[in-house]
Amino acid sequence: MVLVSGKMESERMLKNFFDTLEDTVIIFDGSGQIVYANPFAQRMLAYPLSHIIGKHFRELYPENQVNIPEGGGSPVEVSLNLVKELPLITGNGDLIHVKTQISKILGAKNQQIFVSISKKISDSETIKRQLKLKERERKSLSSLINNLPSFVYSCKNNINYTMQIVSKGCLDLTGYRPDHFINDSLIPAFDIIYPEDRHAVRKSLDKKLANKESYSEKYRIVTRSGDVKRVWEQGSGVFAKDGNLIRLEGFITDISDQKPIEVQSDQNERLLITKVENHGKFCNIVGQSDVMHDLFDTIRNTGRTESNVVILGESGTGKELVAKAIHKMSKNHEKPFVPVNCSAIPEELIESEFFGYKKGAFSGANYNNPGYLDMADKGTLFLDEIGDISLNLQVKLLRAIEGSGFTPVGGRELRKPNFRVIAATNKDLVRLVREGKMREDFYYRINIIPIYIPPLRDRKEDIPLLVNHFLKQFTGKTASSVPQNIMDTFLGYEWPGNVRELQNVVQRYIATKHVDFLESGIEKVAPVQERQLVTIEQNKLDGTSLSCYLEEVEKKLLLKLLRENDWHRGKVAKLLNINYRTLQRKIKRYGIKCVQNQ
Repeated sequence: MVLVSGKMESERMLKNFFDTLEDTVIIFDGSGQIVYANPFAQRMLAYPLSHIIGKHFRELYPENQVNIPEGGGSPVEVSLNLVKELPLITGNGDLIHVKTQISKILGAKNQQIFVSISKKISDSETIKRQLKLKERERKSLSSLINNLPSFVYSCKNNINYTMQIVSKGCLDLTGYRPDHFINDSLIPAFDIIYPEDRHAVRKSLDKKLANKESYSEKYRIVTRSGDVKRVWEQGSGVFAKDGNLIRLEGFITDISDQKPIEVQSDQNERLLITKVENHGKFCNIVGQSDVMHDLFDTIRNTGRTESNVVILGESGTGKELVAKAIHKMSKNHEKPFVPVNCSAIPEELIESEFFGYKKGAFSGANYNNPGYLDMADKGTLFLDEIGDISLNLQVKLLRAIEGSGFTPVGGRELRKPNFRVIAATNKDLVRLVREGKMREDFYYRINIIPIYIPPLRDRKEDIPLLVNHFLKQFTGKTASSVPQNIMDTFLGYEWPGNVRELQNVVQRYIATKHVDFLESGIEKVAPVQERQLVTIEQNKLDGTSLSCYLEEVEKKLLLKLLRENDWHRGKVAKLLNINYRTLQRKIKRYGIKCVQNQ
C-alpha cells in the first residue's frame, strides 16, 4: 500500500520505522478509512490487523472527540500536527486515554494521508483528567438544575432538614437567594411555611419518610416580601444500604395560579373522589386503601404539571396504568399516549424504533416510518423498564428530551417533537447511577417527580375489591365473590407477583375452580403440558403431515413461553434464540393474541 510518494525503498523504510515504534500508529486516508496500523497499535487496541484495516477512524474515537468533518468521500480537512488528549476505544470496549498527534502528508498522486501517533497517558494524568471531567459534569448538572423553573433542593437528614443544594428557582418563588437557605445561614426552609400549615406538613413528611415513601404536599408559604403563595412540594428520601435516611431530594413549585382552575373543577373532582370511595376505582386502578388514596392524590397533582415522572414499583404493580392515569389527568389527555417497553426492543432496532427511519435507509425500509418520539409529539412518551436502556441511547434521548432534537435514521431533517416523559422501573436507579449503568444527567432529567406504587402485600385490604373486579372482567358479569376459605387464602399469601399474579390466579380459578399460586402453579402445570404433548404424539400423528404436526407443537411452545413470561415478547425471543421480528411473524401466523399486562 502506497503511504507516501517516492520510491518503493522509501516506503519500505517508513513502514519498518512505524513497525518498531512503541507508540500507537494509525494511518487513514482522506475519506477516514484506516489503511495501516502498526503492531503496537494492534496490541494496545486488542484488535487483530484484519479488524482494524478498513474501519472508519470514528469507530476508534468516541463521537465529537476529534473535530474532523467527514462525508461523501471528500478529503478530510485537518490542521497539520493537531495534538490532543483523546480516548481510544479498544476491542474489549474499554477506553484508553492517549495523547494523539495527527499529521497530514501527501501520498501518491497527491492524495491526502493522515498519520495518527498516540502515546498512552500515565495513570496520574488520567486521574487528573477524570477529576476535570467530573468537575465539568458537576457544573453541567448545576446548570441543568438552575435552569429548572421550580425550587429544586437536596437537604440533610436532621431536625431542620438543612438545605445543602438549592436551585436558583428559589429566588422567584420565595424572594430569598439560594445562599440564604444553604446550611440555614439566614432562614431554615421550614420557617417560610405558613404558620398554620407547618405542623401538618411536618407530620405528613415524617410519616412518609418513616415508611420510605415519596412525599407530596400542598401548603402555603410566606415570601420575603410577606406575600402568601400556594405551593406543591414533591420529593423522596435517599436511603443507605442499611435503610438509614441519608438526605431528601425534591422540588417546590408555585400553584397559586391554579387555584381558580381548581375552584372551577372542584365539583368534578369531588364527583371523581365519590366514585373512588363508592366503587374503589380510579382511572382503571382498583383500590380503597389509604396508600392507594395517597397515590390517587399524587396522580391528580402530577397530572396538572408538565414535569417528567419516574414510576417506581415491583413488577406487576400496574405502573403502566398509573402512567395512563397521569396522562388522562393532564391538559394533553386528548394527545397521544405512546407506551414503549425498553427491554423488549432488540439492540439493532433501537434507533429506528425510537427515532424513526426514512425510505431507503436500510434494506427493507420501503417507506418513511415515524419513531416513538415523533408519535408522542404534544403528548406523553411512556418508557417502561427504563433501567434497561443502554448508555448510548440515554445520550441520544437526553438530547431529544432537552430540546436539541434528533435526526431519523437515513434522514437529514432535524426533528424536535414536544412530549412529556413518564418512565417506569422496578430497579434501583440510584444504584444504576453509582454502577455507571445510568448517566447522572439522564437520571436527573427524567426523575423530576418520583412516584412509588406499593406492592400488593402492603395493601391487602384491596384484595377482595381486586378479586371481584377480575371476576367481573373475566366472566362478564358481577359475581358475588369467591368462597370465604379461598379469600382467606388470598389474604394470607404474600403475592410476590403483585396484582398481575392475582389476576392470573383468579383467571385460573375461574377455569379450574382450583387455586394455584405462582411458586406451586408452575410445578403443577408442567406435567399436564407434558401429557398434552404425549397425547398429540399418540392420537394426532396418524394422517397428519410432519410439517402440520411440527407447526402445532411450535404454536403450543410459543403459547407456553409467552404465558410463563407474562407475554413479554423480547424475553421469549431471547429464550428461543430467534430474531424479534421472526417471533412477531410466528405470532401473527398462528393467530396468537398477546394479552396486555396489568
